[in-house]
Amino acid sequence: MFIGDLSMKFFDENYSQEIPTRIKCLRKKYNLKQSDLGNAGQVSQVEKGKRQVTASILLYLNTQTDSDYKEIIFGDIAKFVENMFYHCFSSILFRDLESVDKRMYSFSDDDLISIQSSCLRLSKTFANFNIQRKNFLASDETEMDTFHKKDDIDITVGEKSYNLARSFRTSTINELTVIDFEEMFDILWLMLGDNLIKSFEVNVCSILFELDGNGIPSTFRQESIDPLINKWWYDNVSTEIIPNLIKKLKENPLFNIGFLVDDILERMYKENIPKSYLTSVPLVISKKARSTFSLNVTGSQKIDELKFLQINNDFMKLVSQGKDITDLYQKYSEEELTNIGIRIHKSSDIERIEERTFDEIISWVSNPYTTRPIQERSAIQIEPTRFSLEDKKRIEETASQGINDIELIDLVDLYDINLDNTSVSRHIEGLLTNNTQVTHYFQEKLNEELLEMAYSLDKVQQAFIKLLNEEEIRKFAL
Repeated sequence: MFIGDLSMKFFDENYSQEIPTRIKCLRKKYNLKQSDLGNAGQVSQVEKGKRQVTASILLYLNTQTDSDYKEIIFGDIAKFVENMFYHCFSSILFRDLESVDKRMYSFSDDDLISIQSSCLRLSKTFANFNIQRKNFLASDETEMDTFHKKDDIDITVGEKSYNLARSFRTSTINELTVIDFEEMFDILWLMLGDNLIKSFEVNVCSILFELDGNGIPSTFRQESIDPLINKWWYDNVSTEIIPNLIKKLKENPLFNIGFLVDDILERMYKENIPKSYLTSVPLVISKKARSTFSLNVTGSQKIDELKFLQINNDFMKLVSQGKDITDLYQKYSEEELTNIGIRIHKSSDIERIEERTFDEIISWVSNPYTTRPIQERSAIQIEPTRFSLEDKKRIEETASQGINDIELIDLVDLYDINLDNTSVSRHIEGLLTNNTQVTHYFQEKLNEELLEMAYSLDKVQQAFIKLLNEEEIRKFAL
């Protein structure tokens, strides 16, 4: 396989030297002299690699050995296209060539920039790659580390043990940027291979070996091979073959995980945000004043039942109208109500600001009763009041100072973290507007949650990818 120099003179730098050997082997196989292929001197120069092969030599080889033109030039066409795709796809291991300083990589050119761009779009299929590449781009590394998990096995040769993936490395694994490039390539080649080979034959070979009226590939020029390959990638691979596959991948729940993780990391995860020095956020907790009604009758107390019934009816009327029950004082004196055993308690508006950590706020949201779906009334369960240790301490300290019953109820209500409690309002000032410290703190904590989500999705995808067989992967893209 080819990584090395990634400039898009792939054929010239990796395959052109094979042509002389292939021509010489064909000639000897069919007992041909150099003069049987045209000018003996020219053929000799071609076989020594000192001269490029010509259309006339190709014609003689074709007619006298029945060898296909593309096999003479490319050898096994399927293997050639696979190696070329491997070469192109390996560009994902490097920083974004479009934005990087041109001096960082000696091999970068305009053709490769376009090729890398399409390969990066395709590589987003894999959640693990998206996570590791984010780490890579945040580092000062120039190349992502690779590790083939399939080779992570120990073998014994003689009395010595080796690990195929680890023993022959020249450096330790960079856990932050390492990817299983081979696995990624193998999966994508299974999906793309057939289409790439067919497209290459139609859009490169048919043009390169186009025959004139005499059946001669008169348009063939060896120096035009790499430009043709680059044009094919730009016109067909990056604009048709890869986008079509990406569309299919996004429609599949297993492979769409990769694109989802990419979206999480690129859109929601924010890097280089200003440092927040907050360890908690100011939470405004408030409760409107309320009035409560209680009945307290001693055993010896005689109650005017008619009077009590009248007061109770008036009370219910006020409640139904949404009015404050202290309006009863407009009709009855406090003494009248007290004599009959009725007490009305009036609390005050409460508003206080308290520091709450991100985890505390999340715990409220995690409370299943706070986010429960609408239920039949008979199915609703009342959640027990839950207090943090700090909240319990606050309530106990305040109660020890002496407060009446209604004040204690208000205080307990205030610290009840059940968000279904509609009598208590909680909000964070400036979360969506101008409190930059709060928004930065929130983003820091959100980043942690997003990374955890990304790692969880990656784990799911990697597990189920292991359960795919080659034939199913190959058929997927057809």
